[in-house]
Amino acid sequence: MYNQKAVFGMVLALMIMASALAMWNETLRVNVSVSMGDVDWKFQKVEWLDACDSTSGKDWNVIPPSNEPKQVDKDVGCTSVSISEDGHTLDITLSNVYPWYYTEVKASIVNTGTIPIKVSKLTIDGEEYPPTSREIYLDINNDHQPDLLIMWEGPEYCEQIHPGQSTDLVIKVLVLQNAPQGLTTSISVGLTAIQWNELTCPPPTTTPPTYKPTINNGNFTGCSLNGWSTGFDNKWKEKDKDKDKTKWEAVKDDKNDPALDGCAAKFDGELEGKDTVNAFAWLYQYFTVSVSTSFNVVIRYKVTQVADHGANVTLRFGVWDGSNWVCMGSQTIVYGTGPSGGIPYREYSVSCSLTPGSYQLRLEIENDKSNNFVMLVDYFTIDC
Repeated sequence: MYNQKAVFGMVLALMIMASALAMWNETLRVNVSVSMGDVDWKFQKVEWLDACDSTSGKDWNVIPPSNEPKQVDKDVGCTSVSISEDGHTLDITLSNVYPWYYTEVKASIVNTGTIPIKVSKLTIDGEEYPPTSREIYLDINNDHQPDLLIMWEGPEYCEQIHPGQSTDLVIKVLVLQNAPQGLTTSISVGLTAIQWNELTCPPPTTTPPTYKPTINNGNFTGCSLNGWSTGFDNKWKEKDKDKDKTKWEAVKDDKNDPALDGCAAKFDGELEGKDTVNAFAWLYQYFTVSVSTSFNVVIRYKVTQVADHGANVTLRFGVWDGSNWVCMGSQTIVYGTGPSGGIPYREYSVSCSLTPGSYQLRLEIENDKSNNFVMLVDYFTIDC
């Protein structure tokens, strides 16, 4: 009897263990089932200024010294935008544009996947930039001068985009002064988006861009005034018997004390009357500052003639904001007090600190009673 009970107990124990084992195996199979998500996004709903297929579109400009885009009464350039077939690239084409032409493109970034995403990089013409950047400069014609300023707004720093939701990206393009007239060029814009928890978000950097403003043709290369604007008021004698009496020109300076590269900008002016005062002439070039910066304005010039007793001429050089001198150096030349034959080439500089905006690099001549005044400028530029 005892043996029967023992055998029965062993059989019962085995049955319980087998049942428990079957339950454990079933539970294990349920726990290893995994569902994978999908990371994907697309550009959608794109719109832009000054469309090429518009019959009534007028150009937009940023006209110095203003920094604000303004629609002008002309239709010369235009902009076209398309989205690639996979939805991951914006192709922006500027057609027949010119310095200070402005356009703006707005597109939605839509999370078409099933996992929240964050934008980790922006790609412009194949170059990657961190999402904290907000502007870059492009040299289109490889002359080592910036031709385009590209700025962007959004997505916000480390912004998380949930499935089915979107955020906007705005691309702003300004054609700079160094760009050639009638420029046609294309820009491709893409981005990299990754799973939300794969991008860490340290505090945004405050390091400013390394770009500094530049001046085109600051040493009058090839004896040319390309890039510069010149002029003088009506107190100077412009012509006499069809001959120019007052003019700006680029010349080959091959006399004694020549320009360093042989070329210089020359002003040769004769007054309408020998007692004329406050006669002005000027040489200037616009440039743009996008971030607060400091630099030196550097000029090298010589004066070869100051004519008539009692005459004096004041030269001013520096940065002009359209109303006032932001920084300025000056020299007054009085007849009879300088070296014989004028003042030889000398370099002068003045320090300058600017906030974002459009400015003139400007040389100004104020003539009091110098019937004839001649000066040559070897170079006039910004030393960053």
